[in-house]
Amino acid sequence: MQAIFGIKREMDPNLFVADYCIKRGSTLHFHSQIELIQVTEGAVEVWINEKKYVLREGEAAIATSYQAHLYNAVGESAKATVVCVPTELCEDFVAAAQATRISTILQAPETLARISLALSALHAPQLNEVEKRGYIGVMLGAILHHTEPQQEESFNSPLLSKLLLYINANYKENISLSVVASALGYSPHYVAKHFRSCFHIPLGRYINTIRLRNAVILLRERKLNVTSCALESGFNSVRTFYRAFLEEFGCTPKEYLKVLEGSAPAGTKQSRRS
Repeated sequence: MQAIFGIKREMDPNLFVADYCIKRGSTLHFHSQIELIQVTEGAVEVWINEKKYVLREGEAAIATSYQAHLYNAVGESAKATVVCVPTELCEDFVAAAQATRISTILQAPETLARISLALSALHAPQLNEVEKRGYIGVMLGAILHHTEPQQEESFNSPLLSKLLLYINANYKENISLSVVASALGYSPHYVAKHFRSCFHIPLGRYINTIRLRNAVILLRERKLNVTSCALESGFNSVRTFYRAFLEEFGCTPKEYLKVLEGSAPAGTKQSRRS
């Protein structure tokens, strides 16, 4: 399952705090913002960077910049508080996170108590920006007590953000590693190495994944034939599209359409042009 770049979250410069009723079926996603979840009722299955954890009431987990994550309820539903902190509001924490490995799951009672206090205070609508930064500092400062030396190469967050935003805006064009690197002012080797070290897939495959997701949306709308869906999504040939589709979804586009037709409500007339 390939993670989706959370562009709406990436483009929002504001602190985000909300209480959620969590169910199932969430989408694996990532962004540069620091995201923390604390369960307030029930249990939540948390996926962060391909590792699964189950959080019980009161426990918390954190996904740092560009770590892919999703949340599903254990059972019918659960409740949790989620906070997303733009990196501009926690630059000291980001710098520390690049030098150390942050513990993903937070269970120490004193740390959870400080996180609960900070999240509760951040719900208040009358807080000014200085107060918000103070409570963010309390929360993230407590998390920094749970670190270990970082052996991996640190990520160039400004580059990654520019890179992902550029791909999202231009994936329908004829872009490649060399084109992307040139547009951002870096060498192709540096961009390829940096991207793969962070996301564990080649940049070219990620671009194709974004194109495939757009193609699937077009296929489900049934307004265009398969060839048009491929070309409208940035693929330069139907053959390339079919090969990428089969690798990602385990079936051809035509087989996918047959499945869609089979799941349509009884009596609904389907048309397909492929």
